[in-house]
Amino acid sequence: MTPERISAKTGIHSRRYAADHEATSDPAVEAARAALADAGIRADQLGRIVVATSTPEHPRPATACPVRHRIGAPGAAVRE
Repeated sequence: MTPERISAKTGIHSRRYAADHEATSDPAVEAARAALADAGIRADQLGRIVVATSTPEHPRPATACPVRHRIGAPGAAVRE
């Protein structure tokens, strides 16, 4: 599949790669903090955190666990 076809079918025009020192949870934490700010809510108000990835940091625990810890949502259930 060519990049042009992917772009035409999905609307995706670029792909980002993590730096060697970045963990899978790093961009997830950044995105979560931005989403919380946009929604005007605190992390401790979350009931659930879902992380979808094909490149987890470890087989277990779920990548959502460090995300939950780093954003400050100790009461949120996690799913991956």
